[in-house]
Amino acid sequence: MLMLQDIRRLRKQHDISQTALAKEAGVSQSLIAKIETNRAEPSYSNAMSIFSALENLRESAQGTAKEYMKKNVTITSKGNPLMSLVSLMKRRGISQIPVEDNGKIIGMVTEKEIFSALESGMKISSLLVEEVMGDAPPLISKNTSYTQVVGLLHDHQIVLVTDVGNIVGVITKSDIFSKA
Repeated sequence: MLMLQDIRRLRKQHDISQTALAKEAGVSQSLIAKIETNRAEPSYSNAMSIFSALENLRESAQGTAKEYMKKNVTITSKGNPLMSLVSLMKRRGISQIPVEDNGKIIGMVTEKEIFSALESGMKISSLLVEEVMGDAPPLISKNTSYTQVVGLLHDHQIVLVTDVGNIVGVITKSDIFSKA
């Protein structure tokens, strides 16, 4: 939990002046100075504005989806043979591929779905992608914050990045790890 005494430390961590923080928070520079020297206690709304401004600075410093995405997205069609998809996954060294139908993402095939099909005795050489695909991954804007991307990756293996409705990238957990 953030405390008033954290304001100075966080401001310096983001390397911004009292004036810049005040402008971002919509308060006066003198209020920031007084808070940092324990000469004033802000109103609840002013404190929330300051903490909100600091949070926005933190998020912008971490970046957006555009900065973490890989631009080469491999997508398959629902009617493709599963064996072709397995070969493609091996060649490209990837473990999941989104599935589209008429330009819309409708699902995803992962190693897990392929393994489950094998385990259940299905002959994957006769299956189509749509017969084993799972749920579609989330679609996010290229401007989605790092924090939101990480939150989505807690529950999903990948997120697809869009720009004006077009898929322009993909982010996996390893993409986040590689920038850590």
